[in-house]
Amino acid sequence: MANDNRENYNINILIQAVNDYFCAEQELKMFLETWVPGWWENKTTKQREDYTKYTERDQEKFNTVSMLCQLIKIDMDSLITTVKAMNRYEKLTKWEKCIHVTYLNEKNIKRFLAASDEYGYYYNSTGRKRMYAE
Repeated sequence: MANDNRENYNINILIQAVNDYFCAEQELKMFLETWVPGWWENKTTKQREDYTKYTERDQEKFNTVSMLCQLIKIDMDSLITTVKAMNRYEKLTKWEKCIHVTYLNEKNIKRFLAASDEYGYYYNSTGRKRMYAE
C-alpha cells in the first residue's frame, strides 16, 4: 500500500504547495524588513496583528508541505530543493514559476523525491542498481 502512495500522486500539487510556502516566506521576510525590534508591549495592536498574521501564514504553509510529504512518504528537503532549482531555472528563462512537468520528467522526479530506503536495491537519485543488488 505504501508503494501505491509513492507512485499515484500529482507532482504539480506538491510543486504548487511548495511555491505557496515560498510566497508566504517571502511576504514574511518583506514584512520583517519594516519591523522595528523592541518590546512587544510597546507595539500597536495593528503591528501585533500583522506580525501574527504573517508568521501564522508562513507556518501554516510549511505545515501543509510537511503533512503532504509525510502522507505520501517523500523527503521534504528533496522536494523543497527540487522546486527551488526548478524556479531558479525558470527564472533564468524569464518565466515566473515552474508548474509544468512533462510526463517523462514526472517519473524521475517522483523517484528522486521518494524517501530514502538505505536497504533498497536502487539509488533514489539516479535509479541505478546498488552494488550489493547485482
